[in-house]
Amino acid sequence: MTATAGADLINRAKNGDRSAFDELVGPLIDHAFRLGYGMLHDRQAAEDAVQEAAVRAWRKLNNLRPGTEMRPWFLGIVANQCRTIARGRWWSVLRVDLSLGLGGADFEDAIVRGADVRSALRKLSPEHREVLVLHYYLDLPLDEVAAIAGIPIGTVKSRINRGIAAMPAVPMEHNQARPARRPSLRFGPLTSRSVAAIVTIALVAGVVYSRNIPSNHLGRAQQASGARLISPEGIAVAPDGTVYVSDYVGNRVYRLQGDGSLLTVAGGGSAYEGRATKSNIFGPAGLTLDQQGNLYIADNLGGTIRRVDSDGMLTTVATIHGAGSNFNLPLGIAFDASGVLYVGDFAGDVHAIQPDGSGHVVSIAGIAPPTVVPGYLAFDTTGDLYVSDRSPSSKYIGQTIQNPGGGCRILRIKRDQSVAVVAGTGKCGYSGDGGPATNAQLNDPSGIAFDSSGNLYFSDSNNHRIRRIDARGIITTQAGIGSVGHAGDSGSASRATLGYPYGLAMRSGNLLYVADAYCDCMDPDVTGRVRVIRLSDGTITTVASGQSRVLTPS
Repeated sequence: MTATAGADLINRAKNGDRSAFDELVGPLIDHAFRLGYGMLHDRQAAEDAVQEAAVRAWRKLNNLRPGTEMRPWFLGIVANQCRTIARGRWWSVLRVDLSLGLGGADFEDAIVRGADVRSALRKLSPEHREVLVLHYYLDLPLDEVAAIAGIPIGTVKSRINRGIAAMPAVPMEHNQARPARRPSLRFGPLTSRSVAAIVTIALVAGVVYSRNIPSNHLGRAQQASGARLISPEGIAVAPDGTVYVSDYVGNRVYRLQGDGSLLTVAGGGSAYEGRATKSNIFGPAGLTLDQQGNLYIADNLGGTIRRVDSDGMLTTVATIHGAGSNFNLPLGIAFDASGVLYVGDFAGDVHAIQPDGSGHVVSIAGIAPPTVVPGYLAFDTTGDLYVSDRSPSSKYIGQTIQNPGGGCRILRIKRDQSVAVVAGTGKCGYSGDGGPATNAQLNDPSGIAFDSSGNLYFSDSNNHRIRRIDARGIITTQAGIGSVGHAGDSGSASRATLGYPYGLAMRSGNLLYVADAYCDCMDPDVTGRVRVIRLSDGTITTVASGQSRVLTPS
């Protein structure tokens, strides 16, 4: 937003234009929530703080001096509200519970190390925690941190240095400099170079919170200011052929339009529930639809499962705070024929949620180590459930971080609850084309889909490929040459480049939709694509990208 446009919006808002105020504050809500959680370590308290801060900002808008930037002013109000909440309760009872439900010595070691870091964060004074969150987690410059905290830059630097000094040193590998989409549990020596990773991972891990909407309910669509497709993650296809895609970094879910534009169906707002396009979702991943055409979203970093109904209203159907659920990082979701919703929880479980809301954990016992890290899910036509077992490591801000499990495999859970590996050896890599899939190496398998003949397709994400397992169990590569990119449109998919493909969905006519993220990261400056592979001739095309026009219902 230009300075002139921002000043115009501020003037309109001061004159009572609530839509102008919403346009000013809307883009700041995600930062505000992260700041709130970083200071309070409690999701509900952070949401309350942000909502109260928005009300206070509206009431105090006339106090905003000409030339003052909106972001530090609003985040300053959020910080003040968090301080008020913090003074009214005991920090020692704050709940930061991973509840991963895994086992083994490696996991216990990771839990101890992760708990050390989160415990140290909680023990910091609110003043030290505030500047660490603002500077390293929200990536704000020191002058903005000073403005928000209401202290000189020199004091900001002093608090940052003291906060870092108070944190424990925990061994961690150093490798590629690219942030990961998935939080992890191991942390490194706290220098100024690595503290951003520690604060971010500890906060995200502590949060525990990696559809068929008829047009008559959506209202008149208008171009969304500043919205664009950043990092596509999940894909779902409705029975009528409508395609939905989640944007993990952009915190929105879109519907692909026939003219190449994207229509927002959820996210981009500040409300927790209500009108879906006025609500906030945090790291949307897997998507699926129920038999009534309602769209379900795995709100990955939000730790919840959300539903968008036929009226365009968003509700939470399962959450870590709810009775009977234990989600940490829900990723893949899929319905069986009887309406039971299955959830792949990156923290180690597959959950089954009955239509009445009751649920249980699906046993995946009997699988050889390493511990399974469930990702995406899909059912075949016989009712067997397939689960991707993700990579044992994540890359986060210059670090390669080990997860407590992950075997780079595809599992099958049959209707009799027996579990077997159908692809992968338990060791990550790239090998095995032309032979049995159980002898092949995969690297972070993700989305799964089936064609009309029952062949299984999956995203081999870290290999930047799409691979197929046929009815005989033979694996072959169908798309991607192993290097990162978006080249090859209108040609053979086998000669194209992909970049960290995640979600997959099959549309009638054997059209395979691919969420081609480009980057395994949280970088808002990247631009992923949605691509389609026509299985009949093997060609690949792009149907949506960061250049696609984004519309939002008015």
